[in-house]
Amino acid sequence: LAISEKHNAVAISEKCNSAVAMNKKHQTCCSKCISERDSEHNDTASLLFRMSIKCSGKVSKWINLKKLSRDLGWRVARATGWTTELRQPQMEVCLHVSDGHVTSGVPLTRFPLSRRVYLGDSGLRAPIAWIISQLASIKAGDIVLDPMCGKATILIEAATDIGLLGNAWFIGSDRDASQIDRALQNLSTCDCSNTTSLLKADGLNMPYRNACLDVVVCDAPFNQNHLFALTPQMFYYKFLTEIYRVLVPQGRCVLLTSEQLKHTVLLMVEGAEENQTQKDNFQSEGATSQTLVKGSKTHKDCYEARMLLCH
Repeated sequence: LAISEKHNAVAISEKCNSAVAMNKKHQTCCSKCISERDSEHNDTASLLFRMSIKCSGKVSKWINLKKLSRDLGWRVARATGWTTELRQPQMEVCLHVSDGHVTSGVPLTRFPLSRRVYLGDSGLRAPIAWIISQLASIKAGDIVLDPMCGKATILIEAATDIGLLGNAWFIGSDRDASQIDRALQNLSTCDCSNTTSLLKADGLNMPYRNACLDVVVCDAPFNQNHLFALTPQMFYYKFLTEIYRVLVPQGRCVLLTSEQLKHTVLLMVEGAEENQTQKDNFQSEGATSQTLVKGSKTHKDCYEARMLLCH
């Protein structure tokens, strides 16, 4: 019994010593964490920031951006202890106000996501071009067309996707020869030039066979200066008619347009789908004979298909 009690006492003593050591270690860690937190707090308290506010829609007509920026900047400074600095801020607090939403946030990257080392002359903002390509759900073996490619930003964003690199074929066309030249310059600086072709062609009168493309992506012109001599309604009617003609059954199309024209375009899409369904019922044999096999195309098949696209 005495030996047992002695062993228990030794065990208890060792346990207490261990607990004391752990407690000291915990206190040391806590002190270190507190000092780091205080240091971070001091650094954060002296942070220089500025407000960056953008408005879109009807609210942009009556919102005073300068007053809103000043008022919100004062509130952010009061809540965080930060200091307002308009010329050389360390942080930018971004706010986007639209008719239906207010979105706020801070940048997570040192440089803008829109900056691309492989785009010497970008047109459409690269993040928007990337979103368009992702919405199109492009798969390996697809043939993708941008009928008004401009500087080919959308095609390059899609073609440089790691999962698609070298496994899909991309075609860009534009009626403006100067835009094609700029697109060629952009293609020369990236890794997708071997799978991307460019040609001068009218997007309202495409030189492609019926049902030969899997995907159409486009930043469709919605500014009156870019609609040539046509009204927006007539332009989109002709454009959507051509898109439905060249797409394979179950093909996909992603168009970027303005908020004002969105409902008009959607109504035309519904009408074009109904018209195409009626045509398919009467011309199913002809359409089937011209449809490229989808889902089993290899890179070689894409190259061979490119040679057959034009009339």
